[in-house]
Amino acid sequence: VTITDGDNGATLFTADGIIHQPAFDITAVDTTGAGDVFSGALAHAVLSDWPADRVLKFASATAALKCTKLGNREALPTLDDVLGLMASAD
Repeated sequence: VTITDGDNGATLFTADGIIHQPAFDITAVDTTGAGDVFSGALAHAVLSDWPADRVLKFASATAALKCTKLGNREALPTLDDVLGLMASAD
């Protein structure tokens, strides 16, 4: 189960415990579709069999980057962009 909470980040509840991902420091331009992008990225990461903390970080980073641009499909980030944001937050 996940809860997304905008500037407060996201929380993932698993059988093994609770993981919190702080929000990425971005300037939001358009949050339309951010939840859908988060869910799609979460599904991708789960199907890639990543650890739970990486799953949540990937979904959060993908949604954050989407919010930095106007629109829907044209605002979707590339995998390299998402991985770059994740790396910069470490």
